[in-house]
Amino acid sequence: SMLYYAGLTLNSMLEPQDQIEYLFKIAMDAIGADRVEFHQYDSQLEILRFDLEIGYPKDKVPSLYNLVFPINEETNLLSDVVREHLILNLADVREDPRYVVIDPAIISAIWVPVERSGQLLGVLGMFRTRPAPFKEQDEQMLTLFANQAGVAMENARLFAQTRRRLEHLQALQAVDQAITSSLDLRVTLDILLKQVLLQLNVDAASVLLHNRHSRTLEYAAVRGFRSRVKPGISIRLGEEFAGRAALEKQIIHRDQFADPEGGTWARMCTQEGFVEYYGVPLVATGQVK
Repeated sequence: SMLYYAGLTLNSMLEPQDQIEYLFKIAMDAIGADRVEFHQYDSQLEILRFDLEIGYPKDKVPSLYNLVFPINEETNLLSDVVREHLILNLADVREDPRYVVIDPAIISAIWVPVERSGQLLGVLGMFRTRPAPFKEQDEQMLTLFANQAGVAMENARLFAQTRRRLEHLQALQAVDQAITSSLDLRVTLDILLKQVLLQLNVDAASVLLHNRHSRTLEYAAVRGFRSRVKPGISIRLGEEFAGRAALEKQIIHRDQFADPEGGTWARMCTQEGFVEYYGVPLVATGQVK
């Protein structure tokens, strides 16, 4: 019945992250745990990374964010939970040398895999600060909550994906309206860059337009730079990052700015504190614009 009412409450909550936290709190009360933590699984890096806690003292939380568990290391306490999809139940964590002590008050612990459609999403851990080991019925109850958490996390992913697509559509509509309602190219480009910063979550962006007569790229609009980039400054095709992107008609990506071919732009990226750069050629009917 507890799971049933939890499900009803989840359906009334709009924010997916709120749903997940609420579900973990219900699970915590159901099995009498004092602490909860969830580690998200990164399948590409094959690691568990701390994601969420409930009940920890505030001074312990920063240390939790430093926890990273490579699943292929034998010294990793949670390796079997991830690789074998098994429950790990420790009556006394102090007796297992693999346990990483963050909160000395914790005595017993239990971890279960959180999955959805056969895919591992992470590991849910529950902890007690009193000498009361988790029993088999606790394992069964926590497994049920983990299954429901898997559904909530998948819904959260789909919700975020749908919201992101809606935001992209709204951004495209804003740019389209700017193009059709204004003959001033500077106004249109400024709106375009505003949407680029918002939708791509970047710190700065610029648009350089191709001057066919001089075979150069000229700054037409900039946004987000601390240093002053004046419109009209030009870069020859093939020079610096932007010139290479235009000449080769390919996306240029750099995360190191010591490249001598980067020129003054690379130096400015360093001064601005940028750690990554993408240059995308604007091409229409086969011509760089």
